[in-house]
Amino acid sequence: MITVVQPGFFTTVQDLGRFGLRHFGVPVSGCMDKDSARKANLLLENDPTDALLEITMTGPELVFQVATYITIIGAHIPATINSVDIPPNTVVKVEEGDQLQFGKLQSGIRVYLAVKGGIQSEEILNSRSFYKPITAHNRLKKRQELPCAAWSNFDPKLTSFQ
Repeated sequence: MITVVQPGFFTTVQDLGRFGLRHFGVPVSGCMDKDSARKANLLLENDPTDALLEITMTGPELVFQVATYITIIGAHIPATINSVDIPPNTVVKVEEGDQLQFGKLQSGIRVYLAVKGGIQSEEILNSRSFYKPITAHNRLKKRQELPCAAWSNFDPKLTSFQ
């Protein structure tokens, strides 16, 4: 589980989208930068369709309730775990109780935070992507809980993109 302390400007849960339903008026939705989302999931050996956080302009503040692995890819927004800088485009281990914070946007507009195994929020119409009125939320809220699996032992084949 991940607890949202501060949601950031516009942080959402996204995956690659809802397909095959446009004839019913259901938009594909999904992440804006599919390449960055795929790379983030690839580093963690997740399925390319796994849900992750799409962070726009200002990052959230999150507390991890489980040990897991993360990666941050996309726009350049410096990030820290427990006030220690973490590199982008790299697999990073987080422990139970760790606090992730983002600094000031340096370049780009969207950054993706992937978690090993993906964000396990409710799946609606074959997607976990936030899109109101299909989902209850259109963005993260304070104190919201994001389900994710605990991973204490993961040996990635690829540890970073340079």
